[in-house]
Amino acid sequence: MDTWDAVCDFLETLPGAEQDPPGGREVVHVRGKVVAFPARNARSRPSNAEDSEEFVVVKVDPSERAALLHEDPKTFFVTPHYENYPGVIVRLSTI
Repeated sequence: MDTWDAVCDFLETLPGAEQDPPGGREVVHVRGKVVAFPARNARSRPSNAEDSEEFVVVKVDPSERAALLHEDPKTFFVTPHYENYPGVIVRLSTI
């Protein structure tokens, strides 16, 4: 699952999932709540990222985030911009 499109295809299998309409923000909602969106700006990417790499911000609760960061810091990380956000950034090329 190395692209935003693949993430959307997967998330849309969840009950109540929907993507914003074409031309709108790139985001997936489940039951009206944001669950994921692409991380495409400099605040959302590690400084050593390849230009072709894709990243996604996924909302998770703080305990889940801590476990993911501890378990696989190459795949899951948080940039300073997202330190206080209830989510984690996922490096798609590693999952």
